[in-house]
Amino acid sequence: MSIQLRHVSSVKTDIILLGEIRSKHFEDIIMHKFDYQKISANYNESFSKSIVVSLRSTFVSLFFCLFGYRKYYTFKSLFSSNYDYSLKSHILLSYYYGIIRVISPKVIVSFGGSVTTFFSLLNKVLCDIDCLSLSLFQLRKRDFNNIFPSIAQYHVWGDNDKKGLINIGYPRDKIHVVGSMISGISNTIIDTPEKNKIYDICLISTIYKELFSPVESNEDILVNFVVNYLRLNPSLKICVALRPHNDMDKGRQREIDFYSERLSNFDFDFIESDQDNFSTYRAISLSKVVIVQNSCVGFEAMASGSRVLFCQPYDFGDLSIPFYRLKDDLVYGVTSNNQTKFSNHLDELFSITDAKYMINVKRNIDRYCIFDIKNPPHKIIQDKITELLLE
Repeated sequence: MSIQLRHVSSVKTDIILLGEIRSKHFEDIIMHKFDYQKISANYNESFSKSIVVSLRSTFVSLFFCLFGYRKYYTFKSLFSSNYDYSLKSHILLSYYYGIIRVISPKVIVSFGGSVTTFFSLLNKVLCDIDCLSLSLFQLRKRDFNNIFPSIAQYHVWGDNDKKGLINIGYPRDKIHVVGSMISGISNTIIDTPEKNKIYDICLISTIYKELFSPVESNEDILVNFVVNYLRLNPSLKICVALRPHNDMDKGRQREIDFYSERLSNFDFDFIESDQDNFSTYRAISLSKVVIVQNSCVGFEAMASGSRVLFCQPYDFGDLSIPFYRLKDDLVYGVTSNNQTKFSNHLDELFSITDAKYMINVKRNIDRYCIFDIKNPPHKIIQDKITELLLE
């Protein structure tokens, strides 16, 4: 699609949405009540694939690009730090600064873009506009490296996220622990009674399109633990929830091959990935126990009451890995190559009552991902946007 040129006067909105919300389907669920304009770190995907400009916005952008930014940050402080920022980012930030100043919206909202330096700086330089952020994932070390303290209201999964933001200088009163947005939406849609659970174990796939050796080495140990457990409990039925992939054919085939080879002697099903239909969450709801390495969906499942066994027995040593290392505080977690511990946890998860399970994991839930079915995160954001528009 060709990029169109539009005058800024044609863009009238009180709400700017920055970045993606996983898919258009989720964007429609969350933002359907509002009229808004969408911008992206890729300028050709913004304003309905239009370049928006005016003489005034161009002047404001140019002044900010050359001089105005110095009020808020210096290139030296950004380029000499861990922030993911470049000269190209500065030019794009300046362009949006000028456009948004002319449009003068009341609210900027971000989900997928909330963990970027670009979003943080945009909030900082537009300090008179209310900014709302709701992270789609738990915040990891790489995210804290990119976030620049600003005036945005950050809505995060648990106390661990909040602590991480405070440690980088984020104001406490700007951080709100609300849980996972996708989990909140899925739990308002999916409700599977205990009697309808058809799987004993749901494995959450961690096999990527390309080989990532440390992850697959860990998954190899994990699946071997499962196989050894199944040999003693052969009547158990398993499902494997497949991952979403940009290249579905290649990624899916690697997953199929990996698990088929290791589970060939047992009764199991693959659950095809369908993000818009909450395929992984549906698989979890149909299962008595979920086994996962370190995926965010494991923490979401635990928070909403599913019995989850976290398993990351591979010794990563000093290896720099771009994902979450399990902490030793997880009540049902295995972080060493210990089949006995794995099997004992699994035995307990099959036998424990729901009430006792929730008591046991309460601290883990508070720390990593809370859940409130009566006040899910997407409803919190919708209500906050409505409140700000009425001010």
